Order: sequence, then structure tokens, then C-alpha cells
Amino acid sequence: MRQEIKELREEKIEKVSYSTVSSAQFSSFCMQSGFIIQSLEYKGNLPRKDIPAFNWSKYAENFVEQRENILNYLEEHLGEKLPRNVIISEVASERGTTDLILVESHSVDALVKKAGVRAVIELKKIVKSSHIKQIILEMIAADLFVRDEIKVFGLLTDLKSAWHFFWLEEGKKIMTVKMTHRNKALDFACKLADVYRDQSKEVNLIGLQKVQRVKIREL
Repeated sequence: MRQEIKELREEKIEKVSYSTVSSAQFSSFCMQSGFIIQSLEYKGNLPRKDIPAFNWSKYAENFVEQRENILNYLEEHLGEKLPRNVIISEVASERGTTDLILVESHSVDALVKKAGVRAVIELKKIVKSSHIKQIILEMIAADLFVRDEIKVFGLLTDLKSAWHFFWLEEGKKIMTVKMTHRNKALDFACKLADVYRDQSKEVNLIGLQKVQRVKIREL
């Protein structure tokens, strides 16, 4: 599996960037590694009350002021829910990485941020199917660097009504579910980020079948 990822990165001669991987390259990667993508449907009840959607400015997603506003928004609505010692970190300025990560604070302090990543988050004003390959590759790559009890998940979102979660399951399945209720989505993210909440691999959420995650090297 490491070899397939290495080969995919080596194909990008000018610049290593998951956002510029072509559909053909991604399909080739999935075929060679045996991955299949399987979607789930969230069937839980959705409360009428929800947190407000993020108010995007006219500027691009990576504009400095925009990123600051996004961080403030997530700190307000997600920060206090996260497991102890897990923080939201902005990494968009680092070449070849995602926009945000959920990461263990002690890994950041020790200057080994990659060793403590719990989640990779891609932010888009408008979420498109072409963005999916990017978040999947970022998730898989991040999972290679973390210890066994961490199963990195991916989140692709517009911070409004599109919250696409991704994780790995047995049988080389890349699982995904879309949630539209912002507060429910953030609750789910917190459960996925809490590696010590349950000693098993299962994450339970009413309205969704049991989530049984695995690491990339277990496949």
C-alpha cells in the first residue's frame, strides 16, 4: 500500500499536491490497491434547531482573513466538544497538505504534528465530486504516520449543508456518509476523533450503522 501511494506521488513531477491528482490517476490507484468506495445513508432524526452556517466572504477559501474566520467558527462550535488534548490546527499554508487537521496538542508541541493527526479537513465553498479523491488521498497518507489506535478520518465540507465523512473499513472499503445537520455532523466528528472513548473499533451514532474503522496498514 505504501508503494502505491509513493508511485502516485512520484507521478507528480512538478509539484506534489493531492488537489491536482487526476481522475485517471486516482482510479488507477484504487484499482491497484483494491479499494472500493461505498456510501451510507444517515437516517437519524434531525432536530429543527441547528447552529448557524458559516458565512463565506467573497474571497477564496485560502484567503488569510477567510481562514481566520473559519478557525473562529470551528473553535466556537467544535472546539469545546473535542476530546481532551485535541485541537483544531490550520495547515493550508504547508505545501501538499489539507486545510485543517484535528491533532493532538502534545504532538504539535513536540514538533511532530503528523504523529498526532486524528482527522484531515478539506474546506470548499461549493463541494464537488472532483474534490473527493483529494480528501481520500489525504486521509490515507495521514493514517500512515499515526500510531495504531488512531484511525484517521476525512471530512469534506462547505460548513453549511454538505458534510462528507470518509473512513476505512475491512475489505478495503472507503466508506462515506453525507450529513446536512451541522450540529449532528460536528458531534459525529467528535466521536470519530475520540480514540479512547471505546476500546473497540466501533463508533455508534443513532441513524447510522455501526462504523467499524481500520488502519490503512491493516488492509
